Amino acid sequence: MTSLHPIISRCVRPGTEVHSDDWASHRQMDRRINNVSAHQIVVHRLNFVNSVTGVHTQGIKSCWNTLKLGQKTH
Repeated sequence: MTSLHPIISRCVRPGTEVHSDDWASHRQMDRRINNVSAHQIVVHRLNFVNSVTGVHTQGIKSCWNTLKLGQKTH
């Protein structure tokens, strides 16, 4: 278990479907975190949008970039 798992468990509602990249600590999240009912991944070294499922992480990455930019200006 990574240090992210308890945080994710507290922050998502039961039955949540999570979309992530294929970072090793994200793998099998639906089996490791009770609140996650499904876990879809996109492998960025192959593409930015999973061509089969349409899963992507661009929305959250944009959100993080905005947050980091705000932190840098303070």
